[in-house]
Amino acid sequence: MRGGVALQGLGLLLLTLPLGFGGALLAAFLLGLGTSMAYPTLIAWVADRAPLEARATALGLYRFFRDGGYVLGALLASAGPEGLVGGVGAGLVLLAWATGKRLGEGRPQSQARP
Repeated sequence: MRGGVALQGLGLLLLTLPLGFGGALLAAFLLGLGTSMAYPTLIAWVADRAPLEARATALGLYRFFRDGGYVLGALLASAGPEGLVGGVGAGLVLLAWATGKRLGEGRPQSQARP
């Protein structure tokens, strides 16, 4: 998960640089690869960590904030897309780093399945 989020951030950061067509193609590839690595695992990560009785609420909140990010991103992009893309890219790289330091990636021991 962290690697995918970091690749998304790197791809977005590269999109803000004047690298020409080849650089933009590489940036788009990294962004797509990162998204394919992170998107399906994020929701599984939330489900793994939520207590069984609160799992539906946790997944609903995850989806609310995930979908709210699309709306917020569109609103912020209307003010200046270049800075927004770079800011989101840097934020994703920092998020991947902070998540690794704080939460880790494995299943919590208290909920490990046999």
